Amino acid sequence: MKKPKLKEIKFSHIYNKLLFIDLHEPVQLLEVFQMRAETMSQYFIDYDTKYNCQSHYKVTPGMKIVLILRQKRHIFTTIRNCNPKKYINYIQLRGNYFNLVITKE
Repeated sequence: MKKPKLKEIKFSHIYNKLLFIDLHEPVQLLEVFQMRAETMSQYFIDYDTKYNCQSHYKVTPGMKIVLILRQKRHIFTTIRNCNPKKYINYIQLRGNYFNLVITKE
């Protein structure tokens, strides 16, 4: 019997936070938060958006979704743009597994 296809979480780069993640194995969505970008610490934004050891993805002002993900012993986050439909969708998918997809590299 064939396994059901997992939903995907897409990343535009191989971010530094993903260096310890096996991109061929699924990750579990542990929790979902809404948060304004303006209230996030620069330390968190740097951690979450750094790639190629120096470049950063630009986080625009406004409401964001922060996903907490796990793969085995590794826990990491991702900041996503927020809209009500996307937020509700992620809330309903807590506990589910996702494949990671890198779209640019």
